Amino acid sequence: VGVDGLGGNAGGIKKVMDGVLALTFIYPLCVDKAVEVGHQILTDPDFVPEETYVMESTMITPENAAEMYEKYTLE
Repeated sequence: VGVDGLGGNAGGIKKVMDGVLALTFIYPLCVDKAVEVGHQILTDPDFVPEETYVMESTMITPENAAEMYEKYTLE
């Protein structure tokens, strides 16, 4: 099991496709949410950030690895 879920020949998705890993996960970068929250903090004096933000991940299995490889690989 991996947690890098990266595209490309050396990434976790390819390792699932090749049978090296049983599965891996793709999780979103937190940059977009950080920018959104930072902007709200700067522009809205009444804004109170949540204590926790949940970022959804995607499980990559042998069944969906090829599709995810195409989606997340920039070559």
